[in-house]
Amino acid sequence: MRTGLFAKKTPGGILAIESMDITTGSRFFVDSGTGVNDEGHGSSPDAPYATLDYAIGKCTANKGDIIYVMPGHSESTSTASAELFDLDVAGVSVIGLGEGDKRPTFTLAVATATVVIGAAGCRLSNIILVGNISDLVAGLEIEAAATGCIVDHCLFKDSATNKDMLKAITVAADADRLTIEDNQFLITVGGEATHAIEFVGGCDGLILRRNYFIGDWKDAGGAIDLAGAASVGILVHDNFMVNADASVGLCMDLHASTTGGVFRNFVAGSKSNTETITGGEAAHFGENYGNDAAATTGILTPSTATNWSA
Repeated sequence: MRTGLFAKKTPGGILAIESMDITTGSRFFVDSGTGVNDEGHGSSPDAPYATLDYAIGKCTANKGDIIYVMPGHSESTSTASAELFDLDVAGVSVIGLGEGDKRPTFTLAVATATVVIGAAGCRLSNIILVGNISDLVAGLEIEAAATGCIVDHCLFKDSATNKDMLKAITVAADADRLTIEDNQFLITVGGEATHAIEFVGGCDGLILRRNYFIGDWKDAGGAIDLAGAASVGILVHDNFMVNADASVGLCMDLHASTTGGVFRNFVAGSKSNTETITGGEAAHFGENYGNDAAATTGILTPSTATNWSA
């Protein structure tokens, strides 16, 4: 009988029955508690690799390989300019297993350390990324080559006001068709954070949806800074955001020539008489609600059209 299940033998591993409906690529497993980085491990949850970056190095580009990172997995670095991992093999999915605080956790404990997505068509899902040092430059760096990537169901957080994550995510120019969805950003109020997500240049085809942002972002570009260059055909919808910074209070800043749609976002700031979404004169908006103070209900933002154009 025809079936989506196939028996697959991996050199050095056990015989596995795998669903080809998910992928025909290889599957690898990572666990810091029981893993070992050698050729006899990685293909079974009973004998996993120890680190994610080692597992990425065992993947083959554009074959649909999946790396499962086990519940409770933990990695950290205090090495200057270190990349705790670099998802630099195209078409690889990294999927964290576990719920809540049992999700795989990656901690950056030196200001210049980071994690990276450096190749196209990759997915980073269900991990926790922690900043645990003063003025961490960037939590996750998405490089220009990382087109068509997905970041979903992740938690980005810092540890205290003096151990802040200046930017949770930075996106290089032309990392197009990026999807950032269903993530949570928890940044301590009172620190020096500048952006939750900074887009250095244009990001055509961006989808930014169903994310939750609570924090204190001080830079003029606001929590989501899309003002660096024009992006074509973006879709930003159903995000919830509170920027507690009283000097800026801005949640989203778009380049004037960006096109696309910004719909059903709820964005609250803490600077009086300040729109919480600005820019985007070439984009379309609908049902975005913002306010400029606590204990108030939002009003439509940007300014509401009063009549149909001629």
